[in-house]
Amino acid sequence: MALIEASLEGPIDTIGLDAAGRLVITSMTAGGTRVTILYTPGPVLVVPAVPGVPVRQRSIRSPSQRLTVAELISTTSLPGRGATQGFVGGTVIAEGFYNTDAGVNQFLANHIQVDPGEMVLIGAVTGNNGTTVQVNTVDVVPLTDPRFSTNPISIDLNPIPSTVLPPLRTPLYKNASGFSITLGSITPDPTTPLPAGATALPSTAVQGYFAGGKMHASSIAFGGAGLLAALADPMLPIDHPRISIERADVRDLGTTFDIEVRGFITAPPPLSQAEHVLEFRVRDMKAGTFGTLLSDWKYRVSEAASEITGLGTVRVDLRTPGATLPDGTPNKQIPPVQRWRFRGSISKAGVHLLPPERIEVRNFTAESAVHRPVRAELDTDVRE
Repeated sequence: MALIEASLEGPIDTIGLDAAGRLVITSMTAGGTRVTILYTPGPVLVVPAVPGVPVRQRSIRSPSQRLTVAELISTTSLPGRGATQGFVGGTVIAEGFYNTDAGVNQFLANHIQVDPGEMVLIGAVTGNNGTTVQVNTVDVVPLTDPRFSTNPISIDLNPIPSTVLPPLRTPLYKNASGFSITLGSITPDPTTPLPAGATALPSTAVQGYFAGGKMHASSIAFGGAGLLAALADPMLPIDHPRISIERADVRDLGTTFDIEVRGFITAPPPLSQAEHVLEFRVRDMKAGTFGTLLSDWKYRVSEAASEITGLGTVRVDLRTPGATLPDGTPNKQIPPVQRWRFRGSISKAGVHLLPPERIEVRNFTAESAVHRPVRAELDTDVRE
């Protein structure tokens, strides 16, 4: 069998399982050729194979979370899409290998991304009735389908101490810093002209798909600060230190991996007057899992060995004043926020022979002060 490394993008015609139990997606490429995409959970296919070297696990993602095979093949209609079955009619992006044997138009997928619409709505918040937000006068309906976001649990929140770890979900309602906020704090923009000299209002961005005259949203990024939502652990105060990851990019440069991770931190006084030290570690999906739960991930070899060393730590000076209430006291739901950015390269050797699959960042300064986790995780985008 001759294999050529490749990627493809196209509409989803059918989704199902073949007689061998493999996931099968058929798609029509831009050139008008019908392709059969085959996917089996497990280690990624590497050509040529390197005996004894571990590899990353295959994965399936929707716009806001990882999926199991059962979730992807579900024929349950997505909200607002009528009788359309699941992700059929949407878009698939697959990375893997073409099987170039004569007469076979077959794609062996390592990683699959599916999206029912690939649509984004950007503009002013024009309404909020407590259940539905309007952006540019378009009703934005939150997706509560299990194949998309659910707001209560988020990867940027500190995990609940429990033997049953929660699913990985991105926050549905978040602010420009990536922190989970309350629906009620997404306030409409003023309709009156801005005062002379005032800067333009920030835009709100909605990701999802249009159906039935509404935008069905997997993510609503409010342009304003918003009010922080409660953490998953009810014992933690609303102003408990938080950290978010906006992006985690990895570029394979042959002998090294170039890494860029950026995000935001927030902390209450007196931590807001401290210089914060952030630490970064690599996590990999465990074999036989789908990466949909926190428990599906492990440190690379060990927690100590998985730390990205040789680059030092990132120091963040968090001294931006937060919002205050009318009486002058700080509003704990709008604390000081500061951006951070980590950029460097690591050698492809030892425990870092493989590209990082998932990056964990922790606020070492905050954790040392409050003695509780202050960390976040995010899948990496790997480019050759």
